[in-house]
Amino acid sequence: MHSLLLPRVAGRVAPFPRLFSSARSSASPPDFLADFSTVPPSLLAGPAPPTCKVVETVATKAELAEKLGSLSPDVRSALASLNLLSFSPGRLIPCGLIHAVGRATEAPDRLPRLVDFCSTKDPSFPTVALVGKGVCFDTGGLSMKSPMGMLSMKKDMGGAAHVIGLARLILSQDLPVNLRVLVPCVENNVDAASIRPLDVVTSLSGATAEIGNTDAEGRLVLADALSLAAAREPDLLVDFATLTGAARVALGSAVGAFFCNCDSLASEISRAAAEQRDPLWRLPLYEGYDKRLESKIADRRNVPGDGGAGGAITAALFLRGFAEGRKGGEGEGEGGGGRKQRWVHFDVDGMPGGKPDVSGMRAMFEVIKGLEKSE
Repeated sequence: MHSLLLPRVAGRVAPFPRLFSSARSSASPPDFLADFSTVPPSLLAGPAPPTCKVVETVATKAELAEKLGSLSPDVRSALASLNLLSFSPGRLIPCGLIHAVGRATEAPDRLPRLVDFCSTKDPSFPTVALVGKGVCFDTGGLSMKSPMGMLSMKKDMGGAAHVIGLARLILSQDLPVNLRVLVPCVENNVDAASIRPLDVVTSLSGATAEIGNTDAEGRLVLADALSLAAAREPDLLVDFATLTGAARVALGSAVGAFFCNCDSLASEISRAAAEQRDPLWRLPLYEGYDKRLESKIADRRNVPGDGGAGGAITAALFLRGFAEGRKGGEGEGEGGGGRKQRWVHFDVDGMPGGKPDVSGMRAMFEVIKGLEKSE
């Protein structure tokens, strides 16, 4: 496992020298003004390379227990069962989207991190990658939520809780799979360093994202983690996230929404959900909505430029390109490895009816039990 810290960059270069130097020297006054007024705010500052690096290591279970001492017994037990004991030193990873979302938090224990845990058993076993949204608290950032809207935001790490729980179940049952768990952990906070609407941020994949709404942060942190997972071409890539209110509007809080880019896999999930009484419903990756994420200055917008309905679908379409290993994520296609990455995305509530509950975990466990290695 790697505990990866994405440090906040100290200091900023004054914006105006950068702007003057980048403006076209031969531009007419109207064009010069246009240069000034249309540059994304994130490009006015000096270079601030978003990197993440290992900041702490755990060598023994005793040391792990000490670090988890402030957590509840149930959470300590769940995390300790993962045997999070193996770290590699000093990796630098340009997770620009995770860094951008979490950079407004200064507290040392709340800086953005990407947790990366691997359990490799046998090369002949299929590989499963689980990605969970770990937004530990969500104010909405500069696109701030209402006071009432924040009252449930301690549940915004529900996706992370789902994948840790599923990983624990897979390991406790000793399923014949190689497992990888990726959890981007951030707080979406308000500060002078907060990401802004209209910023353009470069992701781990190299794709750029124009920020239309800072409260659509979950898809940003997931995008970097999905890119990292997809790079190894797992046989199955699964993400869980408390991502959109639109999914709750469509299905209510008791039924989990899922999206899948493989019809046969979606059928397996639906069958397992019925057998396990795990209420799920597949929503479409409708291609007609993909163009709503187009940007004039970046590869994608993180929300549709027209506002509009179908927010759960457009969020899933934003994620799809990163899950399939394609820069920018436009349209259909295959990843760089020549086969389309099999991927399923769960948009869950986390606390249906105000009580913590799981959605999709039982069904996915049944699917993973019968998983075979891809050719």
